[in-house]
Amino acid sequence: MAYDLIIFDLDGTLLDTAPDVHRCVNDTLKKMSLPTIDLQQTKAAIGPGPDNFAKLTLGELAEEKFKEFLALFRPLYFRESVTLTRSFPNIEPLLLKLTSIKKAVASNKSLRFSLHILDALSMTPFFDLVVGPELVDKPKPAADMIEYILDAMHIEKNKAIIVGDTDNDLIAGKAAGIDTCAASWGYGNDRIFHELKPNYIIKDPLELLQIISH
Repeated sequence: MAYDLIIFDLDGTLLDTAPDVHRCVNDTLKKMSLPTIDLQQTKAAIGPGPDNFAKLTLGELAEEKFKEFLALFRPLYFRESVTLTRSFPNIEPLLLKLTSIKKAVASNKSLRFSLHILDALSMTPFFDLVVGPELVDKPKPAADMIEYILDAMHIEKNKAIIVGDTDNDLIAGKAAGIDTCAASWGYGNDRIFHELKPNYIIKDPLELLQIISH
């Protein structure tokens, strides 16, 4: 196989989490008597990490309302994070076929949320390691998460690839010196993919099987 390790992003790559995030964000904004946001705005805010997510959601009120928003949003989302969330089509068939290769998750989502969602969807056993921003100094797009996984799993850079749907994932992979694969079914966009020039761009998760078998 071309690789010994595949690192997956979570939101927008493995899981379509946006519907639950969107619903919980708007419920929180309503409680705060603030304007709600649409689904596309939610998708654009997913990925940079919990602090930046709140700031992108609140806009010019971020500094004033930041702590209040998080205090209301976090417990609500933890309770209701798997109401609508599901894996993207062909993700589970892909994972079932990847039995002979190590797999990890690198997500800017708080680790307890990632583990909670993966557990609830019975997906945790697919992965050897799940990493969140609490375990490193800097979240994606910094290389820290990728380097943490490589060190923890004793994998050489040239034997690892990251699959993700946003610029954060691709930039982090490049910064860490590993190959990158853009997941075009997620929350990113083709313009960014072509600007960043990942090693691969795929439209369906099962296309990854051909990449790793080279």
